[in-house]
Amino acid sequence: MVLIAITAFMGLTCFVLGYLVGKKQMVEILAGYDPKKVKDQERLAKWVGANLILMGILAFVSVGLMAVVPEGRGVLFLVYALGAIPLLSMRIVLGNRRFIIK
Repeated sequence: MVLIAITAFMGLTCFVLGYLVGKKQMVEILAGYDPKKVKDQERLAKWVGANLILMGILAFVSVGLMAVVPEGRGVLFLVYALGAIPLLSMRIVLGNRRFIIK
């Protein structure tokens, strides 16, 4: 039950941050953001926001699967925490390069 709560909290956090960055254009909350080095702030916000929302949705899918398959909770949590989060984080970082002024 604790893993479900942790995963749900992680998903909610990602979803809220994705909404703030993607929809409300709050790119200043991103680590290392420098407006002088970004060529398209709106597209950067949409890119990061969409990926954070995707991360949140995957967390909620994991929570649903954990509820349906209780004996696989540990594996599902590890797949999300050690698989989906790092892969989507790398996707965000590598995709952000398109919006940096060289």
